[in-house]
Amino acid sequence: MSGEPKNNKKSMKEIRSEILNSKDAPMLSSMVISGFIVGYILDLIFGTNPVFLLGCAVLGFVGGMMNSYGMLGKENKNGSLSDSSEGNDPEKDKDARQ
Repeated sequence: MSGEPKNNKKSMKEIRSEILNSKDAPMLSSMVISGFIVGYILDLIFGTNPVFLLGCAVLGFVGGMMNSYGMLGKENKNGSLSDSSEGNDPEKDKDARQ
């Protein structure tokens, strides 16, 4: 046991960045997997082989990417997270900039 403790403290910006990144990958993969499942079921119902499977997989990927982009957009210029309950109100944003 050494006399000096290690300084493992991270800045709040680093912690917030890690939190955002940790939510990103599972959400993207779950959207794509959900698209495959829904597409497969629709193909079974309508008898079309890969049409709905591929279409829903692409939609799942696009939705996952948009969701990831939206999560990254929550981080504003100074690195702090905005409150998700505020929404995207242009009037509030204009007032905050003044």
